[in-house]
Amino acid sequence: MSYRDLMNVGSLILKNAVIQGGKNGALNISTIKLADDCGISEYTVFRNFPTKAILLKKTYIYCYKKLINGFENVIGYNSKDPDALFSQTLDIFMNNVNETDYLWSYCNTVEFVTFEKTEMAPYYIDFARLHFPKQKDYSDHEVFFNWEMFVDTLILYSKMVHAKQIEDSPENRELLKKYLSHFLSTLV
Repeated sequence: MSYRDLMNVGSLILKNAVIQGGKNGALNISTIKLADDCGISEYTVFRNFPTKAILLKKTYIYCYKKLINGFENVIGYNSKDPDALFSQTLDIFMNNVNETDYLWSYCNTVEFVTFEKTEMAPYYIDFARLHFPKQKDYSDHEVFFNWEMFVDTLILYSKMVHAKQIEDSPENRELLKKYLSHFLSTLV
C-alpha cells in the first residue's frame, strides 16, 4: 500500500482488529497478522497505535460506538414495551457479530467496562427512568446494575448463537423474552 493510500489506515486497522479479536479474542490479536490483513507493515500498525494496549482499547471504543449508534435508535424508540426493547436490542447484537464478540472478549479479559463508566451514562439513566418508572426510586448504581443484567443476557444469547451452541429459533427467543420480560416487569 502506498503512502497516499494511508489516509484511512487507522480505520482499516480497527476494522481488521475487530474481526481478528472477535474470532480469536482481544488478547490474541497478532499485530503481524493484522498488518498482513491490512496490506501494511507492522511498523505502520504501531505508528497509528503505539502499544497493543492502546490498539485494544481503541478497538473497544470503535465497537462500542458502532453498537451505540444502533442502540440509540432503539432506545430513542418512544415505547415502554419491553418486548420491543428486547427484540430490537437483541437484533443489534445478532447483526454485529464481530463487534459483539470483541466487546465480550475485551470486557472479560482486558478491562471490565460497565455502562456506569461510559460517556453515555446520563443517557442510560434518563432512558431507564423514563421508560421504567420503578427506576426512579433506585440509585444510579442500581439502575446501571439492572441495565447490565439486561444487556449481558442478550449478549450471552447472541454469543451462544454465534458459536453455534444454540439455535436462534423463535422458541429460544421466546424463552429468552419471557425471562427478560419477567425481569423487566419487576422494573416497570
